[in-house]
Amino acid sequence: MISSSREQRELESLHNEALVLVSKRDSQQTLRKIELLLEKATRLNATKYLGAAYGIKGYVYFGLNETKLAIDNFEKSLGFYARKPDQFFNEIKQTKNSMGVLYKNLGESKKALEILHESIKISEEYDISNSIAYNNIASMYVSQDNFEKALQYFQRAIEVESNSNNSNRRAIIQYLSNIASLYVKTGNLEEADKIYSKTFKYCEENNELEFLVSSLKGLAVLFLEKEEFDNSEIYLNRAINLSEEIGYGIHKVDLFLYLAEVYEKTGRISLQGQSLESALKVAMESQKSKVMLVYENLHDFHYQNGNIRGSYDVLKAMFKLNKQNFLKEKEENLLEMQEKFESEQKDKLIQQEKAFSEKVKEKNQKLAELNDDLSQFNHGVSHDLKEPIRLVKGRITYLQSILANKLDLQEMQSLEIAQEAAERMEKMLEDLHHFSTLGGDLQDAKDIDLNEVLAIVQADLQMRIKENDAEVIAQDLPVVKGYKSMYVQLFQNLVNNALKFRRVDVSPVVKIECKSEENWHVIHVQDNGVGIRQEDLPHVFKLFKRLKETDYREGSGVGLSIVQKIVKKMQGEISLASVYGSGTTFMVKLPKS
Repeated sequence: MISSSREQRELESLHNEALVLVSKRDSQQTLRKIELLLEKATRLNATKYLGAAYGIKGYVYFGLNETKLAIDNFEKSLGFYARKPDQFFNEIKQTKNSMGVLYKNLGESKKALEILHESIKISEEYDISNSIAYNNIASMYVSQDNFEKALQYFQRAIEVESNSNNSNRRAIIQYLSNIASLYVKTGNLEEADKIYSKTFKYCEENNELEFLVSSLKGLAVLFLEKEEFDNSEIYLNRAINLSEEIGYGIHKVDLFLYLAEVYEKTGRISLQGQSLESALKVAMESQKSKVMLVYENLHDFHYQNGNIRGSYDVLKAMFKLNKQNFLKEKEENLLEMQEKFESEQKDKLIQQEKAFSEKVKEKNQKLAELNDDLSQFNHGVSHDLKEPIRLVKGRITYLQSILANKLDLQEMQSLEIAQEAAERMEKMLEDLHHFSTLGGDLQDAKDIDLNEVLAIVQADLQMRIKENDAEVIAQDLPVVKGYKSMYVQLFQNLVNNALKFRRVDVSPVVKIECKSEENWHVIHVQDNGVGIRQEDLPHVFKLFKRLKETDYREGSGVGLSIVQKIVKKMQGEISLASVYGSGTTFMVKLPKS
């Protein structure tokens, strides 16, 4: 309970400041302000501000394309609002609308539709306008190419907004623009032209600049479809310039890509390349989800124009992006699901078996079904990941065949290194799938020379080691039972950790040595980095746990959890010792063969 008007004012002030920051798209400052609001609202058990804080946090992650984090925070927000649904029905409606969009982005159409219809039900129960829910459902049908359904829901969105007591003309303009875009997709260019002309005129007369950018883009695409390239170019350049003037960048990547298409159609190759480079710059800065799309266009541009070296450079960038982001994200999702399965479902079933021994057979069957679901999930994720890797391998093989007499030895070796890395990634996926279904034994394991493993790790990290002026010193390492790709991942995470948490102005040194015990090989990985505070040591291996001094360093907080998981699967043990300010030593105990 809020105990005084002063505390009420403090909460309201923090809330308003967070809203201002999120409207400015200042993610980092917004999150800091939200933590202050959460701390105070939690202490005072202020339901309204707890719900609002997690809601704003959800919108921040929404804007950062962190879909899972956004959904998690929206769920927490709904949990607080659900305490007083008759008081916070409008907030619940808006939050469900946003969650519907997020589930749509995840490809979970059924869940998205369910949540959006829940939002509509709330709006009907409390007689409040909710045209955006109909618009979001329509957009989902557009992504599924169900244009008839999409048109019905766009028209319903306009009807609901028009009949609202506080009808929002800007929303209606947006829904009309969406219908016009739909008409372009279905080839009804005449109707699209009528709508875009009306919305364009309204936005100009009423100084609706953000919507004007959307209208300019729509008209430009319409002219492009009509092959009126001069008009398309004029409207695209005007939209780009206006976006820069008002700081509205949501359409800029698409605008540059369409402009590149205009230049391609009109044979202006140099300008086409410049537009694609501009699209890449914008995507890198503010729309990372579109970086791969721009790379694909750049690769095709260089290849079609005979610029083999440019095509090769883009291919390397695509490969690096796949390796660093796409694969890492999928691996983390896979391990996260497995941890959740083991910690929640398996323990729950074991407890039930103890309490109800007569149902052991039934419970074992349920456990088998859950394991089968997990196995199918692992198989699906592995299949999804292999496709981009196969694409990269195929492109590299093709470049090797046509560049055999055009590149020097070092360049050809670079292609060979990229090919070997792609093959290693493919093998890692196979082992990852096998690893996720392992029991407590190593009956399928092989003898692995850890010296070979370390050589692979150093090759993979050679650029990072060089950039950090680092040194990796290793003594002779033993042969152990296990899986090579898992040990590569283990040592790569440990070495990466040492490079990541280096001390300022001190060159990193990583020492790796083995000490023998009666039944164990004990591998020491020692660095001279920032070290870890004693109070933080118990939290080092927790999934997604980030320590105070590391909040603004790169990484997701998963690396050491993966290391611990691998060591456990290899029937080993891991521990660490650290001196804050001087460095850390990880001790990995592996069974002797």
